[in-house]
Amino acid sequence: VIHAPIMCLLRSSPMLLFTTVAALTMTPRPIITPSANPARWDAACVANPVVLPPRNANEDWLCFYYGNRGGYGDLGGWAGGAKCFLPTGWCGMARSANGISWTPVDGMSSDKAVFGPGEPDAWDGLHVGVGDVIRLSNGTLVMFYLGGSHEPVSMGPAARAGIRMRIGRALSNDGGMSWVRDTAPVVDVAPEEGLFASWPRVLTADGEDGEWYMTYHAFNGSHWSVFSATSNDLGASWVRQGRALAPGAEGAFDSSGIGTRAMCEWQGKWLMCFEGVGDGGPFAGTHKLGVAVSEDAGATWSKLTMEGALDPGGPIVEPGGPGEWTAQVVGTPYLVPMDGGALRLYFCAKTTQTNMSIGCLESVTGEVEMDAWQPLC
Repeated sequence: VIHAPIMCLLRSSPMLLFTTVAALTMTPRPIITPSANPARWDAACVANPVVLPPRNANEDWLCFYYGNRGGYGDLGGWAGGAKCFLPTGWCGMARSANGISWTPVDGMSSDKAVFGPGEPDAWDGLHVGVGDVIRLSNGTLVMFYLGGSHEPVSMGPAARAGIRMRIGRALSNDGGMSWVRDTAPVVDVAPEEGLFASWPRVLTADGEDGEWYMTYHAFNGSHWSVFSATSNDLGASWVRQGRALAPGAEGAFDSSGIGTRAMCEWQGKWLMCFEGVGDGGPFAGTHKLGVAVSEDAGATWSKLTMEGALDPGGPIVEPGGPGEWTAQVVGTPYLVPMDGGALRLYFCAKTTQTNMSIGCLESVTGEVEMDAWQPLC
């Protein structure tokens, strides 16, 4: 196993053989952090990375992610200065030559975002967040995003705007710098699922002309659960397929539910890396990452049984494992298969003293147990 800081040097410099033993004391760190400019869209937090590897040697890696400026007021919170309680708000983009060292891209809006909330009275008029991006063979980018409105929704002792989230679609023909959104959501709220339908991830294992498979999650007031849907028209419309993955048993690392997740093809199956919430309730429980597999193209999922794992599915990553900067929470996983069978796992994390940032782990072997993952920086 290559030590994490050495792995980072190996991928960024041909002078690795001449590095000193001092490199072994380097501390793992995030790869994308909030902006130091308080006027930028991402001044407070960045999260939910969606990573597109290059198709050829002339292209960069692309990372789309969401964030906000924090707080509330003229330069804070969500649209109109509304107070925010999620790291969503606006969406931006970064470029990289290797998927590790990233440079944020300035969007064309005044706050430098590439995508933001719709009109104030729209279903996505309060906050948005990128969920996934599919690149078509003609270069068009198809983004699926969550959007929240100003509609107040009761949850607990108070009503909050922004909870009633739905899933939208937007297209870009200029590499992600500008987007044209569909007027209506492509996946609306279903009361039998929960208060919202949100955080979409999409797998196109049959190619862009085949069936597209989406997972998203909902909250019913006590637990988070994952649901699925399928599309045969490039994501313009979706047919719900029911619950895909349920919370774990009492005491398990995902007993309070399963939220964000990522999917990819893996060892002849489909692999899902998910964010599980443990004991302590849906809001206070510890967030850890686990894995599940499907052998029937997403019709059914089962949490992977692994030697040494505490529960079915994991955990495979827990707070503090990828470095001190992840001590409070880890979440919003995104999987990228690499040449030779390796897997990259992009995610977000924070401590109680720092804001949400984005990091990256890699399993050189492509295995998913906890000890297979190493930070790349």
